[in-house]
Amino acid sequence: MDTITIILAGVASLASAILTSIFGHWLMLRRLRQEMAHKNRTLYLEKHIEACTQFWALLGPTSNYSADNRVIRTQDDKQYLDVKASERFCQNITDFFFSEHGIFMSRDFRKALFDTRDYLESVIAEGSSESNLDMIPLSKSKVKKVEAIFRWLRETTRDEIVVKNLKFSEQEVSIGSSKSKKQ
Repeated sequence: MDTITIILAGVASLASAILTSIFGHWLMLRRLRQEMAHKNRTLYLEKHIEACTQFWALLGPTSNYSADNRVIRTQDDKQYLDVKASERFCQNITDFFFSEHGIFMSRDFRKALFDTRDYLESVIAEGSSESNLDMIPLSKSKVKKVEAIFRWLRETTRDEIVVKNLKFSEQEVSIGSSKSKKQ
């Protein structure tokens, strides 16, 4: 072999080693970025689910089954907006949003939360101008609107963690009959 061939072989080997190292380094960095992105998504999802769980606990006053702190109350076959319960509910959901949990909520959630709060506050303001009561009488249409906005807020909260789209078999969640499956 002549000297030129040896030098060309050495240069080709060196270039190959450099390119292999660069490509290997690029693949390693890409993998590390993917792992970091996956870790961040997992952490975000955990925080998001925790935030939804914390918020869900605040929705009791919007339920027809809530006892003491229900926003809409029925007395003598008439329905009323409990002003103190409404104001407390509005303050609780506002405080929630500006807590460490609120940052993990979507734009749809924020819209539902603040539209609900703003609507309740408008009903209170409208009713307070008519009378100075702790209970504001509501028409049937107003009750339906308040209940619809509460339903929207609850559904939006559930949509945040896609609860309604999850489908589990009875065996996965241990519900249903305890009869053995036929084999």
